Amino acid sequence: MVEKDFMGIGMHFPPEIDKASGRFKTSAYEDKIKESILLILKTQRGERLTLPQFGGSINNYVFTNTDTTTLNLMANSIKKVLTKNEKRMKDVKIKILQDKTEVGRLNVDINYLVTQSDMPGNLVFPFYLEGVEDKDNEDE
Repeated sequence: MVEKDFMGIGMHFPPEIDKASGRFKTSAYEDKIKESILLILKTQRGERLTLPQFGGSINNYVFTNTDTTTLNLMANSIKKVLTKNEKRMKDVKIKILQDKTEVGRLNVDINYLVTQSDMPGNLVFPFYLEGVEDKDNEDE
């Protein structure tokens, strides 16, 4: 059996209250890694005063083109920030695809191996490039 303690147990992110107990929800192991990935991607570098190097620059890609070069730059940026800030994962692979059903949405597919167990992990992070037009308020 693989020892999972290195993955951690702690407060669920984002914080939620368990309605049954009235206490903060907790999460453990693989879920903690996925929550950490979300926290890293949602934190803009410099946003945390005590950890100014924590987080990434994914928000710099809002309102940009979705050409191959930009998507590759974005994927490399995400891979770099995740491997720097999340030591419980390795062999990170990032694939970014445009969502076929929602305009302005990219699906960031993150595949990785858990460091100590070589267990595969996957997370799809939705990233919105632009606001969706409000067709009811368009000028005629």
